[in-house]
Amino acid sequence: MPTAYGAEFRQDVIDVARKGEAPLAQIAKDFGLSVTTLKRWIAIAERKESGPAQWRRSRPRCGS
Repeated sequence: MPTAYGAEFRQDVIDVARKGEAPLAQIAKDFGLSVTTLKRWIAIAERKESGPAQWRRSRPRCGS
């Protein structure tokens, strides 16, 4: 099922939010989104940009 908003739209909204020139609530309202949706998009983008979880690599293996 296709998403309601395209990737380019999502990235544009995230870019505006990251500039920090307006509160997230105002940005969400301007783009017709809920604040929860905007926060989720930002969190997903941050996870994608940070790459794989680093803590998994640094944990000792069981039985080592």
